[in-house]
Amino acid sequence: MSPASGSYYPAFTSVGLIAAANAGYAFSSWTGNVTNAVSASTTVVMNAPQSVTASFAPFGTSALFGGITAKAGPANARVWTVQVGNSGPATAIGAQVASVGILQTGGPACAPVVTSPLPASAGDLASGAVASITITLDFTGCAAIARFTVTVSLSANGGGSTATVTRLNQFR
Repeated sequence: MSPASGSYYPAFTSVGLIAAANAGYAFSSWTGNVTNAVSASTTVVMNAPQSVTASFAPFGTSALFGGITAKAGPANARVWTVQVGNSGPATAIGAQVASVGILQTGGPACAPVVTSPLPASAGDLASGAVASITITLDFTGCAAIARFTVTVSLSANGGGSTATVTRLNQFR
């Protein structure tokens, strides 16, 4: 945003403001006493101290994808690495693993539990970016031959972008 914060102007001066978006974002609106709140280029009259804020939103859409890329550790603290990526043109704001569902499909009955707090954050993902999140599961009492269908729900942009990764016949 220009001009930068902290500048001083004579009383009743009209000061031009310009909001410039980072890659993957578009100008949304101004808050404060500006002449045109929906234009990236506007003015504010310095009839008193003024505070204005430019808001931006992701440009276009994000397209989330993911997968389980690694598994390690003992049965009672098995760590799965979940890869979360964005192939859309817009930044995926607050990308996260929202939930993990586990349905047993084979082997002696058992009840695995996701012990990691969810949602688990991957942060903001620019177009083409990938992040890894580790999720800890407790497979105590599950035989090595047990198999599961795993459903990992991903979300970003306050739920405006979602994806589901389903893997069949997964072992612990």
